[in-house]
Amino acid sequence: DGDKTVTAHFTYVAEYTLTIIIDGECGWVIKSPDYPTYPHGTVVTLLAETISCFSFTHWSGDLSGSNNPEDITMDSDKTVTAHFTINFYTLDININGNGTVNKSPDLDEYHCGANVTLTAVPDPGWAFSYWSGDLTGSNNPTNIIMYGGDKTVTAHFTTGEYTLDINIDGNGYVIKDPDHATFPYDTTVELTAVPDPSWVFDHWSGDLTGGNNPETIFMDDNKTVTAHFSIAEPPEKPSIDGPTNGKAGTSYPY
Repeated sequence: DGDKTVTAHFTYVAEYTLTIIIDGECGWVIKSPDYPTYPHGTVVTLLAETISCFSFTHWSGDLSGSNNPEDITMDSDKTVTAHFTINFYTLDININGNGTVNKSPDLDEYHCGANVTLTAVPDPGWAFSYWSGDLTGSNNPTNIIMYGGDKTVTAHFTTGEYTLDINIDGNGYVIKDPDHATFPYDTTVELTAVPDPSWVFDHWSGDLTGGNNPETIFMDDNKTVTAHFSIAEPPEKPSIDGPTNGKAGTSYPY
C-alpha cells in the first residue's frame, strides 16, 4: 500500500547526583540503590551506620530529621549531611551502709570508653565489703569502663571488725577480756599480763605502751601488742652480824 515513514521520539531524562557528607567520627551512609547518578524521580534510601561508642543524630542539607533509614527523591542534585556524635553516659553511685565513694575523674557524664577509678571510703567503725550492680568484686580501689550505656554501682559497707594479735617476749601469757577472734569498732579490751614462775611482767609495746597491768586498748583498727616479761631478780640473802666461831650452847647477841 506504499512507502512508510516512522519517526522515533526520545525524551531526555535528567540524571542527578547525590552527595553524602559525614559530620563526626566513625560513621558512614549506605545508599540503596547506590549509583553515581540517578534518573529523575528515583527514590534512594539512606541508612546511617556507625561503630560502638558513636551514634547517628540527624540529617541536614537536602534531607532533615533523625529517621534512620530515610528516603530521598531525586528531582535535582542533592547534598545530604549525616551527623554522628560520641556517646556520653552517666555513672550513678549508691551506698549500702556508712561510707562514701570517690570518682576519678568526677564528672556528670563520661564519654564512651572512659576509664573511671572508684575508691570506697568507709566511715569510722565501718569497712568496705563489695561492689554490686554494673561492677562486681571487692577490689578497692577499682575501675569501671563506661561502655554500652549508663552505669549504676552500689558500694556495700559493713560494721568494722578488727583483730587483736598478742605477741610474747619472755615467759608468760596475756588474758584478753573479752576474748574474741575479732572485735567490733569501739570495743574496749582489757589485757592482763600473767608471768610464768620466776618471771615478772615488764612493759607493753606495739599498739599499747607503758607498764600498767592490767591495761585497756581501744579497738578502732587491727592491733598488735607485745607483752614483755623479764626474769625475776632473786631475793637478797639476809646479812648476819656476830661471831662466827662461838662455842656450842653459848648465846651471843646479834
